[in-house]
Amino acid sequence: MSEVGPTAPARPAADDDDDNEEVMWYGVNTASMQDEESDQSKASRAHNLVIKKGHLDGRPVRILLDSGATDNLIRPHLVSWNVLKTKHVKMVGFDGLSRPATEVIDCVASVDFESDLPGVGFTTVFTTWDLGLKNFDVILGKPWFHDFNPIIDWRSHAIVSIERRHDLPTNERQPAPWAKEAYVIKVSEVLPLH
Repeated sequence: MSEVGPTAPARPAADDDDDNEEVMWYGVNTASMQDEESDQSKASRAHNLVIKKGHLDGRPVRILLDSGATDNLIRPHLVSWNVLKTKHVKMVGFDGLSRPATEVIDCVASVDFESDLPGVGFTTVFTTWDLGLKNFDVILGKPWFHDFNPIIDWRSHAIVSIERRHDLPTNERQPAPWAKEAYVIKVSEVLPLH
């Protein structure tokens, strides 16, 4: 029987000495990344990440749709003027290794998809994160899937429709109770153990 992947260790108890620091957990995504316009068979598309071209506050961006990400993330240089708060987070990997604390910003930004749903945009809350050399600038995670309930054609990767929740404005979305202590972020690279 082959091993599927690492499992997350139990989350450590909250550190009372460090009230301004959150812990971010991350996982590993080994799926290949392909351009949505690249020539590929429909069979191989089934294993590719869904990356769409779009705009964030009018600037062109590449958007990863990731229903496993617990936050909506953007590269720090894309932060608009609509900053909600600044916070410090410490990332701990599934391997138990702790990364140094870093400052991130929560902000509100407007997004639209270039080829899907022309003229249909939405506003949502993002957290800045250094995405390194990834093939995308924005990650729409579980909060976006929950708030906008997109219908996606998984064979063509086309977004057919989105439906904004009417009972809860997106920019006032409250984090899940556990989110005050930890976040989960998927990354697409594996760092060697030292």
